[in-house]
Amino acid sequence: MITASAALQNVFKNNAAVRIQSGCTIEYNLNDMVNNIAVTNTPTYATIQGYKPFTKIFPASSVVEPNRPEKCGIKYTVLGDSYTLNEFKDPKVTKYEKNFRSYIPGVDTSYKYYLSNRDSALQLNAVYPKTIMTNKIVVKFELSHSTPTSGSVVLKNGPSTVATIGFTNSNIKAFGQINAGSLNIYYTGSTWSTTEANLNTASSVSITEVVLSVSAVSGKKHVGVIEVSPRLVLDLSSDIEGFDIQTEASSDLASVVPVGNITANSLSLKINKYDQSALKIINYDKATTPFQSDRLYMYKNARLKPHFKIYHAAGALGTTDKYDQIEQGVFFINNWKVSENGNAEITALDGAKVLQDTICPDILCEQYSGTAIIRNLLDAIGFTNYNFNFNSVNENEAGMISPRFWWTEDNKTVWEALQEICIDSQMIAVFDNQNTLQFYSRSYIYDSARESSWTFYYQQNSPSDPLPNIISLDKQDLPVANKIRVLWQGISTSRYEIDAAPLWKAPFSFLAAAALDKNILSTDPVGSYMSLSILTEDPREIQNWTYSFSGYILVDSEIIEFDAIKFRYKDETTNAWIEKDISSEADLLKYRSFAAPGVDNFAPTGQFKIKSRGAFNTLVANHYVDPQNTVSNWTVRNVGWY
Repeated sequence: MITASAALQNVFKNNAAVRIQSGCTIEYNLNDMVNNIAVTNTPTYATIQGYKPFTKIFPASSVVEPNRPEKCGIKYTVLGDSYTLNEFKDPKVTKYEKNFRSYIPGVDTSYKYYLSNRDSALQLNAVYPKTIMTNKIVVKFELSHSTPTSGSVVLKNGPSTVATIGFTNSNIKAFGQINAGSLNIYYTGSTWSTTEANLNTASSVSITEVVLSVSAVSGKKHVGVIEVSPRLVLDLSSDIEGFDIQTEASSDLASVVPVGNITANSLSLKINKYDQSALKIINYDKATTPFQSDRLYMYKNARLKPHFKIYHAAGALGTTDKYDQIEQGVFFINNWKVSENGNAEITALDGAKVLQDTICPDILCEQYSGTAIIRNLLDAIGFTNYNFNFNSVNENEAGMISPRFWWTEDNKTVWEALQEICIDSQMIAVFDNQNTLQFYSRSYIYDSARESSWTFYYQQNSPSDPLPNIISLDKQDLPVANKIRVLWQGISTSRYEIDAAPLWKAPFSFLAAAALDKNILSTDPVGSYMSLSILTEDPREIQNWTYSFSGYILVDSEIIEFDAIKFRYKDETTNAWIEKDISSEADLLKYRSFAAPGVDNFAPTGQFKIKSRGAFNTLVANHYVDPQNTVSNWTVRNVGWY
């Protein structure tokens, strides 16, 4: 959900015209755009019996891999390193109360990070084979081991030092924040700052090396480093021709129910570089393309952050011309088209793109809850920006599944695996505007105690009242019933492919509903009638409600079989009204031809002829027309229109 201040909400409630400006930034992770980055660590790991096991389990090279967790929270256990007492929790539970999850590391583990020697200072040197430009430095620490007290980031261009930036633990985001463990440093145009608002997207520095130094921690602890990443952030606002965000872009017709659905959002962005002195929008190639300050590079997985600037007197940003900047989400470039005229059309997906591009690692879970499976799967690939929304406060979330066994398949992506889990457990998953994958349990979705926050106004009684926000109101009553559709096809057998055909194909089966008009007593014999009210678009098509002139009707707990529907028609010759039991389509056409012209001269009576009582060993009973039994179970909700 996109949040806004009370002052900004009042702008939309009380103003007929609002000044809005669209904008977008693009952020390049330069670790993803350069090959052969050399990373060294000081001091090196100790040698044990001629081997360095830590080098394979906690490699220094992992800190410059392109896809890294958005925040910390995945801890690989090392003997003697304990963050708090009672650290290890049952991994199978629905809810996990700690900020991090503990796992046993291995050489084949998909996600890895770097770990310093115990109680030792560390230094990581990332050397780039070509000159890169940066105006943002991101360093991420795994706080489940320790929080560094102090350190520095040194930027170099060849042998020359470009900048030395010191930091303390107060500059590192703590647990509970969406980017926990992150140290973000921004270039202002002359100095470096840890405040994002000071970032100057029009300036950058050229470097070839990043050096991270961290002071030693005490208490038999390690320093975990997840990422050392130079970034380049550019503002595309002046180049935007327009953008369009489509929510639930991956939804389809099969996803018509509000449960068991996981969808992605997409962004379509059109930009134009009007300076035609040279081609300003170019496709980036890792091996050959140099970095130039006046170029915009098209590269897969570059991060786009569209936003709206809404100007008003109480805006949080700006000086004389104040505004609020409302972020519309985080998207990653998927494909693009660049023309010779200097414009480009870009299509980007939200964080689902990472999951759609990642194959499931090998995982086997025994009696894990649905959310525990999701936790284990996402943590295994280093994906930490997710959150579960539950209804209950205890460990037992209503409707949550715990399969006997669950395992991954090496031909499926993480996105496909999540989709299957959500369908089975009837959960919803969607990325919010902060790139966090939000999971909603079934009981959370259907929580009747949670009130709606929508307020609608149809007129303004005074200048201080909100403006009307109802454009139009259309109410339509439709018959509602549960429907079951069974699609089944038998196995085809043939020695020749050309004449293969199903042995048998099941027809559609439907479950519908109606209201009882007249009491049905247990003494009512076979051959009597039961009266039902059925709401259809055309009352003369009552047979379309049952899809046949015979079948079964469940009344309370008794199943009653019927074999005819009584129709009433006005005879064309005598003008007398005649009632007939119709049991087939042929009967329907026959007696319709006897009826006088006019749509009202041939219609069903709503009476169904009883063929048998207590079908399928159900109990024959009395069935009364008593609406109070239904009304008493209803919940009254009052809707006020202001």
